[in-house]
Amino acid sequence: MRAVTYNEAFRITGAANTDPGVPAVTAEAGARWIEVYLAASANNRYVQGGGCTSVGAAGGFIQGGGYGSFSKRFGTGAGSVLEFEVVTSGGQMLIANAAQNTDLFWALRGGGGGTFGVVTKVTLRAHERPNTIGILRGTITAPDDDSFKTLIERFVAFYPQAVNNPSWGEQIAIRKDNSFEMFLTYLDLDEAAALAVWAPLTDGLPEGFVVDLAAKTHPFAGMWDLDYWKETDPGFVSIDQSPGGRPDLFWWALNQGEVTGFIDTYQSRWLPIDHFAPDNTDALTQVLFDASRHAHLRLQINKGLSGAPDDVLAREQETSVNPLVREAAAIVILTSRQAPRFPGVPGHEPDLAKGRKAAADIDAALAILRTATPGGGTYMNEADYFEPDWQQSFYGVHYDRLLAIKRRYDPTNLFKVHHGVGSEF
Repeated sequence: MRAVTYNEAFRITGAANTDPGVPAVTAEAGARWIEVYLAASANNRYVQGGGCTSVGAAGGFIQGGGYGSFSKRFGTGAGSVLEFEVVTSGGQMLIANAAQNTDLFWALRGGGGGTFGVVTKVTLRAHERPNTIGILRGTITAPDDDSFKTLIERFVAFYPQAVNNPSWGEQIAIRKDNSFEMFLTYLDLDEAAALAVWAPLTDGLPEGFVVDLAAKTHPFAGMWDLDYWKETDPGFVSIDQSPGGRPDLFWWALNQGEVTGFIDTYQSRWLPIDHFAPDNTDALTQVLFDASRHAHLRLQINKGLSGAPDDVLAREQETSVNPLVREAAAIVILTSRQAPRFPGVPGHEPDLAKGRKAAADIDAALAILRTATPGGGTYMNEADYFEPDWQQSFYGVHYDRLLAIKRRYDPTNLFKVHHGVGSEF
């Protein structure tokens, strides 16, 4: 079930004849994002999916919300869904969209994968694609703890006006070694303009700071073009070399460590944009500094939707994604991974003592963030397996409605996943 098709004027099933349709890509359940991206790109379009190209396009990624590098501009994957084909626990094949089975349609757009039925096909809005994509990388290093705290304070004041907008995505790591490590994407800016955005943060830093930032802009048309990357930056991609694999497909080399990674812990928390208000600068500075003494904090700015365009936020309001994300400046992700490691293989087993120490440090850092964000939440697909109060964290105010829909379409609770809607029963 790997078919992917493009339709210049897709009309949802059951819609009025006056509906002119919109550009869209339909993907069967076995299709991966790279295949969907290639279909959209061949038609000068972009479909909002994930950064990792090997992830499935119809499953838990998109049903759990789904964020990619450009979600500040295009929203969640769930927000771009036009229609699902789904098999219920009773064996019915249904079409869920804005014209029929609307409650199921709402639930599948953010209520969690593997919970309401088996999605066999998904149709996604195909957006007008950007002209260019850029990558800004590098570090800002402070000479000591006090200086690093000053850097964080400047960053808290700088962030809302500078990068909490549709141009920017990916991550900023606030590290234990008193540095910021950047790996950021930017849209429709040249190198000079991208670097100029960061000048208010880096200009005038006291003696002892080291700033090392560089930017490179590429045509967005080359984003999913393997030949383009082979010519310009062959080390940036990894090619499918598995037996019977597709040598025309690729994933980003930065994802290679995930292939054999042993995860010690994986935790996260949304950081509300109102915490960046001027009268809260000191408090947020202290929170980020204190947490960074325990573990590296990865602020993924594309996984918070404050600063997204109004039309994007309007679409998001029609989904079941936890609405706390619409007020989030970013998500803070804290992880520890050992790679490559193979449990049960002598000489390659993970170091459990080291892993437990790393997990304890991250527990301590996240405890500080939880205390600072009471009633907050996080993205269910990238969160703690042991997340406390998961109904609130993952689903928020939508949980009761999602549970009612679950009971309607899956009355025997056949589809049960860890911390999924209804899994507590």
